[in-house]
Amino acid sequence: MNQMREYLSAEDLQRLEQLLAGSWPDVWPRVRELWSRADAVCMGIIGPATQAHVTLEFAVSLELPKRYAQAAKVLFPALHDPSPTVVAYALQSLQECPEWQKDKLPDSVLKRQEMVQWHSGCFGWKQSLGEGIAELTADHPQAQDPWERTKEAERRWAGRERSCPKCGASFVSVQDLGVCPKCQHRFRASQNDG
Repeated sequence: MNQMREYLSAEDLQRLEQLLAGSWPDVWPRVRELWSRADAVCMGIIGPATQAHVTLEFAVSLELPKRYAQAAKVLFPALHDPSPTVVAYALQSLQECPEWQKDKLPDSVLKRQEMVQWHSGCFGWKQSLGEGIAELTADHPQAQDPWERTKEAERRWAGRERSCPKCGASFVSVQDLGVCPKCQHRFRASQNDG
C-alpha cells in the first residue's frame, strides 16, 4: 500500500478504502462492479514519469488479496466472468495470492477473443483478452511483480533509442513494451525479433 500512495490521488486512496471496507460478502460485489466498468486494463504504473499514476482498478487488484485471505476463492471463479476486464483484473489479483498457480489457469480464458484496451507505462494498445492474459502469465521477468516489472522496464529502457523491427523507424524508448510512432507496431525492445 505504501508504494501505491505515491501513485494514487487522494480521492482514489479514499475510494480504495471505501471499496475494501467491510466484510468480504460486501466487498466483492463492489470490486466486481468497479472492474466491470473499467474501460481498459492497466498493468502497472501508467503515464509519463512526471504524471505517473496507477488506476484505482489496478490498486484494488493488488490490495484485495492482502486484505482478504478468502479472495482467491472468488477470484478463481471470476476467471469465467462475462466481463473481460473483470477476468483480467481478477487474474492480476490472483497472481498476488499465495494459492496462485499458473497451471490452474483455465484454457478457456486463453481462448477468449474479446478485444480489450491495455495500458502499461506510456503505451496503450488493443489486444484480445486471451493474448493479453498469455502475456501477463508468461515465464519472463515482465510477468512477475507488477511494481518490479514497471521499475525494471523504466531502469533498463527509459531514454534509450531503438528501432522498430517492422518499419525501421528510430525513436526514444520509454520502457520495454513499446509502440512505434510511425507504423503502430507493438513490440518489446528486449526481444530481438520484435
